[in-house]
Amino acid sequence: MKRRCPVQSCFLSLRVWSCLALVCAAHVFAPGSLGQALGNPNDAASAGPRPRPTPAPRPTPPVFPPRASCPQYTIRAGADTIVPGDTDTGNHCVWCETLIALPFPFVLYDQTFTAVNVTSSGRLDFVCANEPAAAEESCLPAVPNNCPYDYTIFALWAEWGTLTYPSGCSTWANGCGIFTSVSGTAPNRIFNIEWHVVYRLNDVQTGNFEVRLYENDPSGRFDVIYGVITAVTPPVIDSVGVQGLPGFFTGDFCSVPPPQNTSRTYQLQPCGTPTPTATPRFTPAPRPSP
Repeated sequence: MKRRCPVQSCFLSLRVWSCLALVCAAHVFAPGSLGQALGNPNDAASAGPRPRPTPAPRPTPPVFPPRASCPQYTIRAGADTIVPGDTDTGNHCVWCETLIALPFPFVLYDQTFTAVNVTSSGRLDFVCANEPAAAEESCLPAVPNNCPYDYTIFALWAEWGTLTYPSGCSTWANGCGIFTSVSGTAPNRIFNIEWHVVYRLNDVQTGNFEVRLYENDPSGRFDVIYGVITAVTPPVIDSVGVQGLPGFFTGDFCSVPPPQNTSRTYQLQPCGTPTPTATPRFTPAPRPSP
């Protein structure tokens, strides 16, 4: 006599066989999916890596102009004399500027320049043409006029003119104007910029002065040299010095008669080596005794 399984046992066996059949079918037709579902490492690897989202690009940080690392110049008096200029820049006017190329890069404060605006009023404007049709002389720091007086050498800022016809221009064989020359040889040249000017309100009064720019000087040296000057007496304003970014300027004199047959040497103060600051270390709290 055959033994029959209880109804519940037979029904359970039928469910087991059905499940096994479904597992086999799934393994045949979708091995990758089944392997991942069952945790089979071989099948999971065959399915390939999951795609990762592409990260959003990071914004580029803004670039700010550097500040002057050695912001102030020192001034030393001397007895250097004018080196005559032999090339006419073409500046023959009142309250005007002429852009000229420099024979070598020159560093003023923390910026390097290859050209400069020479002005009939006795300035070198390295950044902005600031010569309007009006007199705006002032003591340093000079407030903006057409634009800020950033990076400007004030050789002898006053109401000068470089026109060719005033009677005072006969003082020089090559007349009034701004003239340049180069001294020395590379890489240690000096660029000389010489003014032959007359006072705007009295053209028989004259001024002769010069700026000398030094090539590759580690202190950013430049000189201002004064020859014979028969004009500019108080209350007329004359202003001398150098000015960089706001807050950076070195003045020599203002609203006083200019010196005669003398020179001024401008050099950046040497940068000191910063003292390293020790990084504080974390000291752990003592453990309580057991």
